[in-house]
Amino acid sequence: MQIRMAIEEDEGGSQAVSLYRWLGNDPDVAGSGGISLLPSDRSTGHMGPVLDVVDAVLSNSVQLLALLVSVATWRDTRARTARVRIEHAGTTVTLDGVDPEAIQRVLRALDPPPSGEDEATDPGRPE
Repeated sequence: MQIRMAIEEDEGGSQAVSLYRWLGNDPDVAGSGGISLLPSDRSTGHMGPVLDVVDAVLSNSVQLLALLVSVATWRDTRARTARVRIEHAGTTVTLDGVDPEAIQRVLRALDPPPSGEDEATDPGRPE
């Protein structure tokens, strides 16, 4: 699964670079797949591309959960709490909390359980 993350109100992309480095240093995330920093769509008019989109390629829901926990932890370390817009398969959700309920809300939105399964089912089901 491909996940794209952008930091709201991140002029110049410095917060995205910080998040990218944070995720790269988290062994639960860095070993899960590819993490990269990509140019945003709003790079026109600048001398070069604005690197403010963090892209993650994950293979299952357990890796997605680890990514979300790491992003929430990163948010908690910021002096000014950044809102992180997360996109997957046409669904966009904003992570604006660090509590477990906020993480579960984003997880359910990005990787809902198959129809007929209870939401309390293990989020580590394979893709």
